[in-house]
Amino acid sequence: MIYRAVADADWDQMGDLAVKFYEEKPIPGQIDRRIWISNWSKWVAADVAVIWVAEDNKIIRGAVGGIQTQDPSTNEWMMVEAFWFVEPENRGCGVKLLLKWIAVAKARQCKRLTMVHLSDLDSKRVGTLYLRLGMKPLETHYWKNI
Repeated sequence: MIYRAVADADWDQMGDLAVKFYEEKPIPGQIDRRIWISNWSKWVAADVAVIWVAEDNKIIRGAVGGIQTQDPSTNEWMMVEAFWFVEPENRGCGVKLLLKWIAVAKARQCKRLTMVHLSDLDSKRVGTLYLRLGMKPLETHYWKNI
């Protein structure tokens, strides 16, 4: 498995991976693959977003991405995770992928990192991992379509 930053040539595969994620765990709303690719490719090009991928034989098997922003209370840089998804049959590479992404956030001078996990998608195991990595639970998010 190769771990690297997303590249311009990856967006078609990234769109497919995003659709797989939405198929595995229905999230409020629907994914528009074209919009997803348009938004994330713009944000990465503008150096606002950071995405790392796990690639095997030129096929992207997983990705983690987020937005770098300033903490509104301190102006310190922070990375806010938006997605971390690895195909079920390749989940063994997910932790290494996450650790690479966290290292990039540190290199970009981020002082904090926020991670989320979906409440019914292996949440106990993911929560335990976050604790092992030194993260602390902060809040629970609730969704409602309005």
